[in-house]
Amino acid sequence: MQPGARVPLQPAGGGAGDAAEIEQGSAFGGTGGFGHTTIQGLVPDGVASVTLHYPAGKIGGCDRRHAPAFTTTTNVVGNLLSVTIPRGGNRLTAPMTMTWRAADGDIIKTFHRL
Repeated sequence: MQPGARVPLQPAGGGAGDAAEIEQGSAFGGTGGFGHTTIQGLVPDGVASVTLHYPAGKIGGCDRRHAPAFTTTTNVVGNLLSVTIPRGGNRLTAPMTMTWRAADGDIIKTFHRL
């Protein structure tokens, strides 16, 4: 990757990341509908899995319903992850916790927003 180059995450819907955004955990994009979003993200070398945790609360976007707490762990393939979560709009990025783990399960980094 050339310095400053951005990597598109999906053909439509926005989202891209450069090396700094990837390291900061902010290289994510998503597409979705009412009450759910599929997110794609780029993570640095060494990240084997990503755990996303959302507390109970509003689903977000145009959906006013509440949802129970939700936690999912997904494996990273080629520095890319893709997962569908039951949140949308402003509830997609916060409140939430994202944890990067190495292949041996050790925590690499934890973020409190997407």
